[in-house]
Amino acid sequence: MNSAREGSESSRLARGGSFSLFSQLANAALSSGFLVLVSHSLPQDQAGGLLESVALFSTATVIATCGADIGLMRMMPRYRRAGPPAVRRLLLVASLPTALVGAALAVGLYLATPAIAGLLVHNHLVRPRVVSELRLLLPMIPLAGLTASVLAGSRAWSVTPSITVQYLLVPALRPALFGAFLVQGATEFRATVAWGAPVLVGFLATLVVAASIARRASPLTAYPALSPKENVARWPFGEFWSFAGPRLFESALLVFLWGFDVVLVGSLTSPNLAASYAVATRYVSIATLALQAILVAIPTRISELMGSGARDQARDLYRVATWWCMAVAWPCALALATFSPFFMSLFGHGYRSGDTALIILSASALIGSSTGPSGAVLLMSGRTSVNLGITASAVGVNIPLMLVLAPRFGLLGAAVAATSSIAVMNVLLGSLLWRNFRMSPYGRTFVYVIVASVVSFGVTGLAVRLLIGASPLDFLLFCAVGFTAYGVFLYAGRRTLQLGSFLGMTRRSSVRDSGEIGPPADVSA
Repeated sequence: MNSAREGSESSRLARGGSFSLFSQLANAALSSGFLVLVSHSLPQDQAGGLLESVALFSTATVIATCGADIGLMRMMPRYRRAGPPAVRRLLLVASLPTALVGAALAVGLYLATPAIAGLLVHNHLVRPRVVSELRLLLPMIPLAGLTASVLAGSRAWSVTPSITVQYLLVPALRPALFGAFLVQGATEFRATVAWGAPVLVGFLATLVVAASIARRASPLTAYPALSPKENVARWPFGEFWSFAGPRLFESALLVFLWGFDVVLVGSLTSPNLAASYAVATRYVSIATLALQAILVAIPTRISELMGSGARDQARDLYRVATWWCMAVAWPCALALATFSPFFMSLFGHGYRSGDTALIILSASALIGSSTGPSGAVLLMSGRTSVNLGITASAVGVNIPLMLVLAPRFGLLGAAVAATSSIAVMNVLLGSLLWRNFRMSPYGRTFVYVIVASVVSFGVTGLAVRLLIGASPLDFLLFCAVGFTAYGVFLYAGRRTLQLGSFLGMTRRSSVRDSGEIGPPADVSA
């Protein structure tokens, strides 16, 4: 029975995650392309200053969402069933405070930009340029916050608009614009404009999406109408912000784990090392593409299952999602660790200083993928305060370690601090999911994915590095051997791993009205 249920949930997740996975791959390629252009067009200290500005902007944007993105993902599936007027009111309830907070944050940071640049950059020649870059980006903070929030709510209809704008349109415009600017010569100003202007385009596209979802009812005729017990509030300020409010504080903490590290490294060391660290973290984000794709696809589905009491289905969905995360993340992370000098050298000789940090940070991808979308599951169960406590604990590990280790050990110390905090977070998340919901991905399939990855990419990678070298040809040889061995492992375990559903996930191009936003399926067989 469990096997049949896992297969049904696996197929549902495959339909919901296919376009998401494709878009994550495209986003990674486009973002890396922009980084490559910047690293090869600007001196490393200037590239580092730009990346610090981008990291600060991204940090402020996460805070500016105020948790409205998570609130809309959780509540929109129910409010869409009440009709367009209820949807419009929910969008206003979520958007107005988000816009006000984003505007206030942008104004405050704009006025404090010289002081902020003084803290972040010790080089007096680079500092004025960082001030100019920040002031170009900061006015777009409220636009970016609204974009993230509204597009998250649109996933109750389809994940396609959200993915298209956030992971395809905006990332594609950045290297295209900067490439066009290179004709006249590369400067920090032009690179900043190339990175920031697409935010405005993304916001305009979001307005179109918001207008669409605000005027149309659910396209799913099979979606059940609201029962009398499910009546929605006319203006749900209290319900919405009591859930989303703690997420504001958690978001502020999360940025210290996943966005602010680059800023801290630049402040504690130098813009050059900040640039290398930013590249290393970009590589690690590529290793977690499957996790990011699943985080886009399943939160609304998890919310429905948890809300309807279908805990067994939610457990199966979580287990299968975690296996898929690991099946992609572990090979990528092991490849990054074993060939870190090769990967870092692609951005220029000066970036080789981050190869050891990349090895350490790769461990964070292994740890993070091993608990899968645990944070999303806990959030969709309504436990935002618990998530806040877990994130605070991780930050309590990260910041002190960063302050102690980064000045003394440079990028190695920063990577140890970041990986330690992620380990703490994932241990706490995994423990709470088991204690509260008896959710766990562990078992024979979990071990099988680890063994297949370590043998195919860890052992093979070390053998090639130690016996042959780390040249581009050596890396190609490693890929040929590693992927062949991994393919054999996946084929041998295709029944347990639901390989057919996973391949279907990568082939499909549209998830409109897919299972993660529809009515619960009958998986009792």
